[in-house]
Amino acid sequence: AAVCLANRAAMHLKAGRPEDALEDAKQATVQCPEYLKGHYRVGQALRALGHTAEADVVEGQIRTYRALVQLLPWYGLALLMLGWTSQATSHLVYHNKRRQMVVADLLKRGRHGGKAGRLLGTAEP
Repeated sequence: AAVCLANRAAMHLKAGRPEDALEDAKQATVQCPEYLKGHYRVGQALRALGHTAEADVVEGQIRTYRALVQLLPWYGLALLMLGWTSQATSHLVYHNKRRQMVVADLLKRGRHGGKAGRLLGTAEP
């Protein structure tokens, strides 16, 4: 569904309907937060609407996500760190055992452990 929505957003942009493009692109990011083209289309639609600062934020988030997935062994953590998914959704969509293994590994190595633990509710106060 996310691919279709992002593609339809592109067509709305070509047809000069940036409001419709933004609606479809946002829905694509809800359907599949890790599908970057949805976020890219949000940025394009915002730029077409003249919301340059907001478009710049979205583009920065995309760059950050790409950098985070290179550093983190579980891309779901990158989605959480950017706020593209919630902890509740992450529990439903992403395998909990895998999440726990990744957080334990990060905490053990001291790499991103504090923020990772806080986001996933595993950090000590």
